[in-house]
Amino acid sequence: MKLKLMLLSLCISASLPAFAGKVDYYASSDIEYSSIIIKYAQKFPQVRSGEKVIGAPVADPKGVMLKPEKLFSTLPQTRSGDDAGDAHGLNRYYQITLPTDKQKDVKYINEVLDNLSNLPQVELIYPAVAPSIHQEQQENKEPSKTTKAQVNQDASPLDTTPDITDTQSYLDDPTAFIPDYDLGGINWFNVKNKPGAQGEGITIISAEIGHWNTQHSDLPASFKDYYVPGKEAKVDFHDTSSVGIMAATDNSFGVTGIANKARFGHSRSELQAVMASSTALKPGDVIQIGVESMTNTCKDGRCVKGYGPMEIQQAWFDAIKTLTDRGIIVIEAAGNGNINFDDPVYEGKFDPAQRDSGAIIVGAVCAQNAARAGFSDYGKRITSSSWGCWDVVTTTANGVDATYNYGPNDQYTLRYSGTSSANPIIAGAAASLSGYAKAKNITLTPRQVRTILQETGTRFSGSEGRESDSSVLGTQPDLVKAFARVDSLQK
Repeated sequence: MKLKLMLLSLCISASLPAFAGKVDYYASSDIEYSSIIIKYAQKFPQVRSGEKVIGAPVADPKGVMLKPEKLFSTLPQTRSGDDAGDAHGLNRYYQITLPTDKQKDVKYINEVLDNLSNLPQVELIYPAVAPSIHQEQQENKEPSKTTKAQVNQDASPLDTTPDITDTQSYLDDPTAFIPDYDLGGINWFNVKNKPGAQGEGITIISAEIGHWNTQHSDLPASFKDYYVPGKEAKVDFHDTSSVGIMAATDNSFGVTGIANKARFGHSRSELQAVMASSTALKPGDVIQIGVESMTNTCKDGRCVKGYGPMEIQQAWFDAIKTLTDRGIIVIEAAGNGNINFDDPVYEGKFDPAQRDSGAIIVGAVCAQNAARAGFSDYGKRITSSSWGCWDVVTTTANGVDATYNYGPNDQYTLRYSGTSSANPIIAGAAASLSGYAKAKNITLTPRQVRTILQETGTRFSGSEGRESDSSVLGTQPDLVKAFARVDSLQK
């Protein structure tokens, strides 16, 4: 018989509410879990002379004591279990960090979950997966445009690096002629000189595992970095390429970012750091969440495993909902898991009529045929998508797929792909739209931004026999039409 969960110096009164805890999902094989997340019930009473049932130490199946810690330790504290000023109960979240040798021990993790589920003060529990980056392999496909790498380590980038914005076709007119491509761009080149269109007055946080290369000659410094103590971000290629799409300086060389006049900061992708970074943001600002979560969801004996958006984990959902309720625009990669969000296995988790964080969840489309990238997650919850199918997404690079190499801090790639590339394109478009609206003294809500981008965007034709049209990918932004919608709000 499973060892029952023990509480230190605690006795739970029989008079306490008799509602059961809920296991959102169990651990499964071949997935590494970092912690167990616990959400305690709202306004659960205290017992025995001030001792708390919320956050009390618990024992694992072998009797080793585990101490739940506050998940959002930087948030203003409320009374235990009291949601006053905390509409989505973030202060009721705790986590138990799993020992390193137990992070893939399915039996151990699920026994702890079962024991926790017996506690009446527990509302929700699940094993958490750390944010990750899953890059799809190119399957021997090559970009339609290639350039041999060039190296010059000594000269200034102004002297050696050409202006390659003409390869940023994802910023072109939707109907622009691009050889071998059926899909044009987001129409930024045709609005870039309008007030606010380059992100003036907007702050953008890029939430990634690594940090962009702030020494890159075409990228800005970070106004502030947010991280969990002991988990400072290291420079990596992923954020360097993402931030290049959004922030690359408008100069005479390299590429140009969509919101290059915005203020940029970095957050490690841990949820605690993301929430800490939001303290620097005001309504109309943007967070780009460029990571994904491995998940395995089961129902009636059938399981769907793959990479999905971070909000598939309830703590992330509640945190993102808190941000969008504050007016912060959250852009979230759908993930490269080929997951159908409308699958009944998810029981409405991605049905906006049942569960809507207010974020823009972004899919990847193949510009060559305007069809869903075969690896991209899809479903009606996705409202915006953009280039990500090994199309020519030219951006800054840091050692990975550096098509142009003019030195360690002067690299560019044509090969950024997946929902990884689509997400910052949409984030840049959202910041451009928000900046344009603010220049007209209008602060768009996150849902307004989402609706405008979707309703004015370019539809995807899809391809025969595949669910790849706009019913499962949304649309690609057309900023000329989106700006016109903002203009109509003043009439």
